[in-house]
Amino acid sequence: MKKILATLLSTLVMSTAAAEPKVERELAHNEKTSLSVGLMSFDSSELDGQSLGYETTLLRLGKTRFFGEKSSLYMGTRYLTGETDNTMNSDLTESESYVGLRMSFGGDNWLFIEEGYLVQKEQTTNQFFRANSDVLRFGIENNILTNWLSEHTRLESGINIRVAIEMYDNFDEDYEGYRIDLGYKSPFALFYQNDFSNNEPVFGINFTHTFK
Repeated sequence: MKKILATLLSTLVMSTAAAEPKVERELAHNEKTSLSVGLMSFDSSELDGQSLGYETTLLRLGKTRFFGEKSSLYMGTRYLTGETDNTMNSDLTESESYVGLRMSFGGDNWLFIEEGYLVQKEQTTNQFFRANSDVLRFGIENNILTNWLSEHTRLESGINIRVAIEMYDNFDEDYEGYRIDLGYKSPFALFYQNDFSNNEPVFGINFTHTFK
């Protein structure tokens, strides 16, 4: 997994030389630095946990030979803590740091790929579940209702929908899952995350502030 992202990131660096003369372009909504807090739940119907997230763009490019009209390199971190819905009802924490590459392919449509490192542990027993997991995440982002919302509300950025496939790799086992964000980097957003076996659902709401 690391080789995949390393190849893409090295290609991005090399493509800088082939890019058009640098022009300061306006940041797209999903490229803005964001800080989010929220409520979430591990395997439960109650929002009894908390979430914290931060993401910022490190480098942005205009039109390049390899990545279309615009692309950007970004990094971020997420932290979740909540109660598991098992017989022990124990507390669980999950933290992840990641870097990613975002590429536009027309208008407000984007492809992205992320490489991250995740640690998850149960506080009462100090057991690690997805301990030392390498994470590969890729998917699409699509900004919708931009014109309608700007005309009828104060939301100028529309609603950003993000759909991702996730692959986790640790010393225990590998598994695949998905994550859906409705309102990604919007003031109010919903997210749902699970593996394809429906064993580890995580859902929540986020309140996000973006910096210009």
